[in-house]
Amino acid sequence: MWKILCASDSAGIKKELDALDPSFYDVQVARSFNEACACFIVEPFNIYLLDADMPGENPIQMVKTVRLVDRNAVVICISESDSDRLSAIEAGADIFLQSPVGIGLVRMTIDNLLDKTSAV
Repeated sequence: MWKILCASDSAGIKKELDALDPSFYDVQVARSFNEACACFIVEPFNIYLLDADMPGENPIQMVKTVRLVDRNAVVICISESDSDRLSAIEAGADIFLQSPVGIGLVRMTIDNLLDKTSAV
């Protein structure tokens, strides 16, 4: 089972993540970056899905903090602004997706990254 931590204040993303198969994915949603930090300090996750558009949050700092705690996890950064793309990747994000993004693309991205991770 793959553990996913989604840091997002979007009600839509929670609904979309509920569509993931619970026999393969254990999804936890944090509504702020502080809440997300409290989660991943207690237990590791395989995937971090970070909403870079949360008010008051610095998306680059979010990625850097996750990377300090876990160098091996998959980090996906989602933002409406394409200007965050290069900075997010430089900070350690594996993938940058520009929102709005559907759950099909998120699921395919997660599956592809996990296939590569588990193959190593």
